[in-house]
Amino acid sequence: MSASPFSAHLIRAARRLAGGMQTDWLAVHIEPAKRRFPMGEKERDRVAHNIKLAEELGAKTLTVVGENLIDDMLEVARTHNVSTIVIGKPRHSFFREICHGSVVNKLIRRSDGINVHIIHGVEEPEYKPAIKAAPAKAGMPWRHYGGGLLMVFIITTFCWLLRNKIELVNVALLYQLPVIMSAFWWGRWPSYFAAVCGVVLFDLLFVSSATGLSLTDIRYLWSFITFLIVAFVIGGRTEFLRHEAASARQREKSARALYEFSREIAAVSDLGAITRGIARQAAETLDRPVVVILPEANGKLVVWAAYDPATQEQYWEIVNGDGDIVRQPLPDAAEAAVAFWAYEHGQTAGRSTETLPGASYLYIPLKTRDNIVGVFGIQVTNKLTPGERRLIDAWVGLAAIAVERARLAAQTREGGCGG
Repeated sequence: MSASPFSAHLIRAARRLAGGMQTDWLAVHIEPAKRRFPMGEKERDRVAHNIKLAEELGAKTLTVVGENLIDDMLEVARTHNVSTIVIGKPRHSFFREICHGSVVNKLIRRSDGINVHIIHGVEEPEYKPAIKAAPAKAGMPWRHYGGGLLMVFIITTFCWLLRNKIELVNVALLYQLPVIMSAFWWGRWPSYFAAVCGVVLFDLLFVSSATGLSLTDIRYLWSFITFLIVAFVIGGRTEFLRHEAASARQREKSARALYEFSREIAAVSDLGAITRGIARQAAETLDRPVVVILPEANGKLVVWAAYDPATQEQYWEIVNGDGDIVRQPLPDAAEAAVAFWAYEHGQTAGRSTETLPGASYLYIPLKTRDNIVGVFGIQVTNKLTPGERRLIDAWVGLAAIAVERARLAAQTREGGCGG
């Protein structure tokens, strides 16, 4: 599966095939280690949605970072003893297949005993996340452009003072520094602005004054065009690497937090300890207050855990005079009503959604394959980023599994004691 709009149909087809064969199935997303262009937020959301869809349909999901699609696919298949590979029919043009070859044909030739099913893709309705995310910034602050211009001015001043000792080619190379640094710190557009300013100043102060030529002179025109092309390539690639590094750091932080929490609760069956761990770890990772709300036997929702990373305060239970633990509902009746609506309808509600957006918290039901075990609430003061939204989905999925496991373990203990 991939970010393709046809992947959801492929997942459902694989689920039906696995059900007919009465076997387990694996949903694999192979992410290229090197991309010509970074994956956009829309594509990332679609991949996350497809992975979640596969998990809800009972698949074991796996994400692999690799160099070669066919090699990685076959390696995963052989490692997990896969008997059948289900792949979507490519919709590439005929000329692209001539140039790059057919993925399906390569897979069939190299499958070596593994059945290959080719599914004709059907585009499903566009996936729209229930949680609204902050839109991409329309532009960069003017101070970023001013910073690039300041660096160009410093380079110009330095070269002008040493104009009799520095060759023109060295001056041109020095003008690349503001382009690279602007791209690294602020993005491609400030770097492009620095490149244009550098070319204009280089022409006016060094080329024209030394040779009497101008930017439009044919002998220097191609040099200036080449300078701009090099600057644009450097700026674009530097920004790409900066975004990739930031995304890698965020993914590493998220994966580490999820892994540490999974390891902590692996041997824990106490529901109170699990909910406290969920609230603390999720709040620290997301840097927002988090609350975990679970239903009682009578269907009333009460707070089992809450944590605020700013004050490091956590509260989850009250001990009465008899020493019994008494859990309370949310103190705000309006917030409690929104949380109950999310639990009853199994849909996300509250801030950053179209359902009851006046709430201070975003409430997401903790869904498992069979039922809804509780509600995960997170305070939203400003709009979430797409990355935060995907991270919240990961925490919600893990929390739902952990809560259900703890409750099943408690029911098993009670049944054993009753027997």
